[in-house]
Amino acid sequence: MTRCSLEGSPGSDEQRVGEPGTSGESGKSDSHSNINLNVHDDGSYLITGGLGGLGLQVARYLAEQGARHLVLCGRREQDEIDQSSLKEIGELGVSVHYIRTDVSERNDVVSLFEAMSDQFPPLKGIIHAAGFLQDGLIADQDWENFSSVFGPKVHGSWYLHEMSQALELDFFVLFSSVASLLSPPYQANHSAANAFLDTLAHFRQSRGLPATTINWGIWSEVGSAAEKQSDRQMQRFGVGSFPPEAGIKVFDQVIRSLPHQIAVMPMVWDRYFDVFPTLTRLGFYSDILLASEKSQSTDEIIIDSTELEELAAQIATANQEDCFPLYIEYLRSLFAAVLKMEAGEIDTGKALQNMGLDSLMAVELRNRITKDLNRDVPMVRLMEGATVLSLAEFCMDAEASDSIERVEVVATNEMTEEERLLDRVDDLSEEEIEELLKTLDT
Repeated sequence: MTRCSLEGSPGSDEQRVGEPGTSGESGKSDSHSNINLNVHDDGSYLITGGLGGLGLQVARYLAEQGARHLVLCGRREQDEIDQSSLKEIGELGVSVHYIRTDVSERNDVVSLFEAMSDQFPPLKGIIHAAGFLQDGLIADQDWENFSSVFGPKVHGSWYLHEMSQALELDFFVLFSSVASLLSPPYQANHSAANAFLDTLAHFRQSRGLPATTINWGIWSEVGSAAEKQSDRQMQRFGVGSFPPEAGIKVFDQVIRSLPHQIAVMPMVWDRYFDVFPTLTRLGFYSDILLASEKSQSTDEIIIDSTELEELAAQIATANQEDCFPLYIEYLRSLFAAVLKMEAGEIDTGKALQNMGLDSLMAVELRNRITKDLNRDVPMVRLMEGATVLSLAEFCMDAEASDSIERVEVVATNEMTEEERLLDRVDDLSEEEIEELLKTLDT
């Protein structure tokens, strides 16, 4: 852990940007709720991931609410720091301190708390906003990818818990994600890491310690998800995003009421269930499905379900030898809808990835094919050079396997009279058993 100089005398290892009483000092914002928020002007507040988009939003918010000592920590070096953002917060009359810390390293967190204890007013609140994304289908993931995501979330939150559990905190807020609730197929590591945050919050509450976990949806404009354009990708699943000003308004309500756990996510649930139809069998989601109103996003993919369902019905009733062209037509129409192309533009022999298919689209395609055709297409097949022709052949092979299974079942069910008698031998009279034995002897 190192402490970085942001401004001031050369060689100093710490910088305070703005001090209480300067011309830039301002009172609490009038734009937030009137419910009392106990922010101490003689206490310190720690924000991990403090130089990230969300961290700076929260720092600015706390400054507006009357906080006068903010400690931001992160992994960035001094020359990577946006000093203008810190100066802007400092102009609100706040003493802003940045301490370089890797929260996934216990020694760094120990040093951080020692520095705060020695140098700053008593710590009154912690907001853990540090995180890292390393998305990918689970088949493409390795432990290094999981470890990089687990570091700040799992290890970082636990070390913060260990070091602060003896302190009298007003709040301990964990920035979790809806990923732990929705489990996106390309974010297994992120889902697991945030599930740990949620569990830690409940663990602390069971010990009488303050803790709130916020399962954030996607912030637009700021944060890792926005940088990776996840907002546009997740629209395909019906998951919306919200601008920073809306996110801070929600955060204001949460920090004032401090619920144990709360999820913040704009959702088009009918769209989500179209992509993940099997979820509606689960009690939690079935309740949401019943309560949700049908709505539609102008940016979402519109699939003509009627046409696809008609083709699926034709496939279900057609002779096996007639199914291949129907599979071609169905798959071509489905891919055209997902890729936002005309059906005639789909080259049946061209790899779908070369036409713009990504992992999110592949999940949508797979779920739709499973729903309409009862064909379980492996994700690996979709993502490794699949074409309309190859997938139609895959469906035909599955069709043939189904036919063989049906023939075997019919053959198994065609029992002789003697087999039927043997099957119910316990119910036969002695005379019937003797007659059966004579039949078998002949």
